[in-house]
Amino acid sequence: MKKSTLLAAAVAATLVSAPSFAAYISSANLSGSVSVTGYNPLFDDDQDAGTYVVTLYDLVGSVSTQLPPPGNYNVSIDGSAVIDISDNPLIDPIAITPNNLGIFSGLVDIFNVINPNQTFDFLDAGTIGTLDTQLSPDDAITFGLNYDGETTDAVMNFINGLRLLAGLSPVVDPSGSGSLNVTGTLYSDGVVLKVEEIATDWPGFGGALVEVDNIMYPNTQIPVFGSPNFVDASFEVDVTATARFIPEPTSLALLGLGLAGLVASRRRRAA
Repeated sequence: MKKSTLLAAAVAATLVSAPSFAAYISSANLSGSVSVTGYNPLFDDDQDAGTYVVTLYDLVGSVSTQLPPPGNYNVSIDGSAVIDISDNPLIDPIAITPNNLGIFSGLVDIFNVINPNQTFDFLDAGTIGTLDTQLSPDDAITFGLNYDGETTDAVMNFINGLRLLAGLSPVVDPSGSGSLNVTGTLYSDGVVLKVEEIATDWPGFGGALVEVDNIMYPNTQIPVFGSPNFVDASFEVDVTATARFIPEPTSLALLGLGLAGLVASRRRRAA
């Protein structure tokens, strides 16, 4: 086999084996409400901040997923989002308009997903404030996520701005790792997700909510608005999340050598 053919084969193999030249895009054009319960050990039977329930209800719109295979990715978002914490009228709605905003860089491993490319349509909010027709058996939805990486300066600034409002000290280290195991039930106007979380080097999503509870409800006293161990908000989002593969140095080196070899081979032939 000619050297040029071998080099071409090496380039082709590198391109095929590495998904680095594709982007995996998921989107949500959705409005509705969300609640999170069961995360505060002081008020929950299992006394574990790593287990909680996320309920999305009164949904109208659609969600499309294109989930990436395991690998290292840069994840960014575009679009707009408005979140209104329903149980506390003293807090203004939070509005963001990210434009190719990087939010995470590192290992992303989504597992136990039967079909990574799906579209969910929610056509009617139904009876406001409740979940309507159940479409799947209990806990029929199952998936998991392993992650290990760090968030970006822009996200750190946003998080620390919120922590400052809540009276919390700023987060310094942007890195963290962990895993999520999720089971859920689908409804005509929403979904109930039971989350089991293990977080390393950071409090985790449930732990972050506990920190907010500790500031808003000192000494377990329940004020006029809201209550600990429960977060409720309405939202309206039109966002796109893009995961771009980070190629390994070895793959880049092989690709570069292969292309350089092809160029050199063609020059010698032309001479």
